[in-house]
Amino acid sequence: MVYTVIIDGQRACICCGLTKPVTAFSPYRYTTRQGKRSRRCSSRCRACETERRKARHQQNLALELAQSSAWKRRNYEANQAKFRAYQAANIDLVRARRRASEQKRRYAVLATADVNGDTIQKVLDEARFGDRWLDAYSGELITNPTIDHIEPLVRGGVHTYENLCVTSRANNGRKHARSLLVWLAVR
Repeated sequence: MVYTVIIDGQRACICCGLTKPVTAFSPYRYTTRQGKRSRRCSSRCRACETERRKARHQQNLALELAQSSAWKRRNYEANQAKFRAYQAANIDLVRARRRASEQKRRYAVLATADVNGDTIQKVLDEARFGDRWLDAYSGELITNPTIDHIEPLVRGGVHTYENLCVTSRANNGRKHARSLLVWLAVR
């Protein structure tokens, strides 16, 4: 093994040969022959080490994927049991993550369907009366409008002009992911 000498807080990388500060090298722990715990710095700088790891990963990609798939198949039941136990113990966190994931999915659909926001702006402009907007569900004039999908995206609705309307944040929250007819029936 090649060790490089540290001089004035600098050492040379064995890969690129450049002299860099010791902080550019990853520290690692080891045990001496006397059984004492100690620390060393790696021989390669972090940038060279990253490139080396990437190259090794590309060389062994098929093998690593095969090993990963085999491990997942062998431990499927145990992993599912751990996952169910985690969900039961952290129900609020799991629900919050699901909501966040659903919002990301929804915004991704909106971004791809309405790249420039022209459709949303058109709906807002048509419902505007001075400095207020007409709520499509209650018929009142509101100051902070939101855009709602009449047939929700999660129920198969699409992000088109015909499926959008202006409503208040309260109505949009109460309607949630229900279709308009269902929401009006329970309202």
